[in-house]
Amino acid sequence: AVQQTLALIKPDVTVTACKQEAMISMIIDAGFKIVKEREIHLSVDQARLFYREHESKPFYNDLVNLMSSGPVYAMVLEKENAVQAWRELMGPTDSKKASEIDPNWQVLRF
Repeated sequence: AVQQTLALIKPDVTVTACKQEAMISMIIDAGFKIVKEREIHLSVDQARLFYREHESKPFYNDLVNLMSSGPVYAMVLEKENAVQAWRELMGPTDSKKASEIDPNWQVLRF
């Protein structure tokens, strides 16, 4: 089934225009249609609310600080089985697992 999913490119990538463009190209090359897109700047409170499911985790404060530190590039992506396809394209969220799969994972990390 065709689905939509939210994709966020982090502030540290958004400020590096060439890296952001490479990621958008990779998204399109993977067969996603970008339905909506815009740059936003999350406040600390907005980031806390958005990531509240991670509040008890040790990385929560760092995540909130990163995501509120600058502009985020937000996209609504559409594709057959978009949620699973997006997770696969992003790769593991655990950096140790990601490094095991691809030692260069940080080059295009979202």
